[in-house]
Amino acid sequence: MPVRIVASVGSACRAAAAAARAQGLQARLLRARIDGDAAELGARFVASLVRQPAGIVQIRGGESTVSLPAQPGRGGRNQHLALAAALELERRGQHDAHLLAAGTDGVDGASSDAGALVDAESCQRGRDAGCDPVVSLARADSGTFLEAAGDLLHTGPTLTNVGDLVLGLRLEGIDDVAGIDRE
Repeated sequence: MPVRIVASVGSACRAAAAAARAQGLQARLLRARIDGDAAELGARFVASLVRQPAGIVQIRGGESTVSLPAQPGRGGRNQHLALAAALELERRGQHDAHLLAAGTDGVDGASSDAGALVDAESCQRGRDAGCDPVVSLARADSGTFLEAAGDLLHTGPTLTNVGDLVLGLRLEGIDDVAGIDRE
C-alpha cells in the first residue's frame, strides 16, 4: 500500500506565507527546522526579527523543547518560547514587533491553549496582573503568566498535528495591513 503525505510542517509554513501575502505583507520562509531549547530560540528569533525591515513576516516550523523543573507550572513549549521572546522584545525596547508561537494541533503542552502572541508590552501587562515573567519562565509556568498578560492563543483542537509554527513581524511604518490591531 503506497504512503502519501498530505500535510507537513512545510505545507503549514507555506500556508502561513500565503496568508501573510494575502494581507499585503511579504513573507520570509526560513527553511531550517525549529529544534532546541524553547527559551534560547525565543531570544534568537527576536534577534533575527529586529535585523530585518518591517512588513516581512518571518515564518518557521518545527518543534522546540523545554527542560522541566521538578514541579512545572502550566503551559507548553510554544508558550515558553513566546514568553522568552517577550522578555527579549522588552529588553531591546522593540515596540514594533510581534511574535506568535503555536501548535498546529491547537494544543500546547498539557494546556488547552495553542500558544501565544506576544509583543514588547507583554511582560508589563503580566507584571501589572501580579506575575513575574522571569520566575514564570524558570518554573515552566509560562501559561499562567501569558494568561495574566492576555496573550494566550485559543484555537481549539484542529485535529491536524504537523508541528509548531513561529511567526514574527515588525510593523514600524506600516499603516494599512488588514486585520492587524495596533492598540
